[in-house]
Amino acid sequence: MGNMWIEEARVVAEQCWRDIKTEKKEIDFELCEAVAQKIAMWMDTAAQNQRNADYYRGLVVKCGEAIGESAYIADDGVRHEDILCAKVPELVKEHCAVPVMGACELLIEAIPFWETQEYKELKEKIDSIESILSVNVEVVDK
Repeated sequence: MGNMWIEEARVVAEQCWRDIKTEKKEIDFELCEAVAQKIAMWMDTAAQNQRNADYYRGLVVKCGEAIGESAYIADDGVRHEDILCAKVPELVKEHCAVPVMGACELLIEAIPFWETQEYKELKEKIDSIESILSVNVEVVDK
């Protein structure tokens, strides 16, 4: 299967012989094709790199959307239209650290209250934490 960029790369390679510095040289078609093949390879690599970057940026944006409003607010307090991707890792760290610590403390307090409303609310919080962290939180009876 050929490289999808080869035609465009051939145009770029041919333009090298039309450059002011090389316009007086006679074109070498074999060399031009070899250069075009290399250019096409790099164009393909660059395109794949961009697809990868777009994919991973999309994942960061989804994380930011899940976090909510704080992912749109810059350090100076200005709200932006788009997710601030550079801020998302810090926000994820904050959101993950706080619920886990809070869950541990809540679990210790909730042990005697298995059938109370507080337990049901705690269970909802634990389920929420588990879905965020993709882990199972176990309550250990003392």
